[in-house]
Amino acid sequence: AEISALVNYIQPVHFRSFEHADKRRRAYEMSSFVETTALSLLKNDPLDFVKYNKFQLSRVYPKGTRVDSSNFLPQIYWNAGCQLVALNYQTLDTAMQLNLGIFQFNQGHGYLLKPEVLRRDDRVFDPFTQSSVDYIVPATLSLQILSGQFLTDKHVGTYVEVEMYGLPCDTVRREKKFKTKTIQNGINPVFSEEPFVFRQIILPDMAVLRIAAYEEGSRLIGHRVLPVTGLNPGYRHIPLFNVAGQPLPLPCLFVNIEVKDYVPNRLNVYAEALANPIKYQQDILAERTKALEALEDDEGPPELAKEDGDSTSECSSPSRSTLENVHRKTSAKPSTSIGSAGSSHNPGGSASPTPAHRTVSNKSSAGLGNGDERKGSITLSNKDFTPETVEEILEHRSVREKQQELKVKLESLMKKKTKDQSKLEQARASAADKINKSKGKNKNTLNKIVKKFSTSGLDSTYTSTTQGSGTTQELSDNLNKVHETNVQSLEHKYLKDELDLNQRYLDAMFTAAQKFMLKSHAEQLKSLDSLYDKENSEVWQKINSEDKNQNGKHEDHNVSKDDLRKERRERLVKKGFQERVKLKEMYFGRKQELEQAQARRKEELSEEREKREQEIRKYFDTRSQEIKEMFSKVDVVLEEDESNHKDGGSTLL
Repeated sequence: AEISALVNYIQPVHFRSFEHADKRRRAYEMSSFVETTALSLLKNDPLDFVKYNKFQLSRVYPKGTRVDSSNFLPQIYWNAGCQLVALNYQTLDTAMQLNLGIFQFNQGHGYLLKPEVLRRDDRVFDPFTQSSVDYIVPATLSLQILSGQFLTDKHVGTYVEVEMYGLPCDTVRREKKFKTKTIQNGINPVFSEEPFVFRQIILPDMAVLRIAAYEEGSRLIGHRVLPVTGLNPGYRHIPLFNVAGQPLPLPCLFVNIEVKDYVPNRLNVYAEALANPIKYQQDILAERTKALEALEDDEGPPELAKEDGDSTSECSSPSRSTLENVHRKTSAKPSTSIGSAGSSHNPGGSASPTPAHRTVSNKSSAGLGNGDERKGSITLSNKDFTPETVEEILEHRSVREKQQELKVKLESLMKKKTKDQSKLEQARASAADKINKSKGKNKNTLNKIVKKFSTSGLDSTYTSTTQGSGTTQELSDNLNKVHETNVQSLEHKYLKDELDLNQRYLDAMFTAAQKFMLKSHAEQLKSLDSLYDKENSEVWQKINSEDKNQNGKHEDHNVSKDDLRKERRERLVKKGFQERVKLKEMYFGRKQELEQAQARRKEELSEEREKREQEIRKYFDTRSQEIKEMFSKVDVVLEEDESNHKDGGSTLL
């Protein structure tokens, strides 16, 4: 027994209570806890559990119901200062990877020194804290995954996940973990991701970073567990380990690491000023120069006001579109043919504003921008969220491209029409010339000429109307009738082609306009949400600053600091709640106004499209009627000539 007492380092004892252990304070005694008991003690008495582990050893082991030999996260009990956290070594899961990785930091000796806050009796530490710990400066970690080397020889996609384990407020895992995009490359994937930023790490000494590379399908390639205090800033290659904690020969990751002290948002200005005082002084001088611009004399030439007035009068009636002006101009000019009308009139074109209208809109928007700068930063109450007008939407580049395509198509169609008209005229002239040369020949000869003319590539109606016996005059009259019929068919054909072309491109233009409009509306809503989130996050900072200024002026020295602090906290919470309610009401009001304005723009765009379609149909109905009337007059003239010819023939007989 005496010999056993000499070699016995630790004496196991049954745990009774924290008060009983505090009275005894025997460092060589150790109590063992099943994980459920340890977790209950940690949740109910976290401060006493941390204090207990400062003067006595504790061991935590898995519960007996873990028949699958699974493990709990040892980080939970490390945060409370437990010295021995036992795990099932036969299961190489994430918990075992953390255990193997953290003890590799001390060259694999198996022992690590706990942070000072978990060792000193004069320090009080709460493992569930959500704020900074006394005498400990929080850290900010930025990790950028640049590329990987020799991850796998398979033709599969690869990606990287980054997790943080530490205090509950520092832990980033599961759905909150960072993940790169999947790259279809296993040899040397290049991720070039934006840096993954862990904004505030309250207790860096207990924080552990886990980086893991995976194949598609969540198959682990390799991982690495690194304590935050052991990270070396800069560009680094990180070799990967397998699930057993053994180094892999080739796979590694190329990263950029930045570790610095955490600075609250309200103190960023001072931190940047201390880091770069020269730039800070230059920024101050630039701001003062900009502020003085508001007091400078702004004298402009007198012609400017006159020009603005004239431009405003020109665009005082924005409801009248350019298409109506085109109608007025084209209706004043007589149209000689469908080609000239089609080329001069574009029913599917956009109602683009006049140059004067665009100039005024640019000037007005520039003036608004300067006003916003003079007033200060843009806020939820003064930011302009007016949606683009229909004219501005139809002036977008995608819509103008469709207009240009329509113009080119119409020009090509008119060229083709002119070419076909020339062919008809040439064929008619050639046939008339042959008929005139055949005067005095017999009827068989004339029939041969007509048949030859009918089979020379003209319309088949020539053959049906000119075959048979008749005089030269009768054949000429029949030839004229056939020619006019062909010309009329040609006009109707190209008029229909022009109508189809305008309707098709009208659909394409308004589809592009609607796409741009929806994208612009989505960006406006996103900007509104971002502005609301920004101001909502700055409410506490603003109220805190104002209250400090007021509290400094009206400080009562007869009241204790605890009462003042409690009163101030209650006042700030109440005022902050009121301000956030007001801000939320303003946000929903602005959002409702914006959605209503966007809905009106959609209706206006739909009405503009219907208006364009009606104008197209009206224009082509008018042109079709003009063609019918024109050729009906030609038919009357031909009939009169034919009757006169018959009367003259009878008198000659």
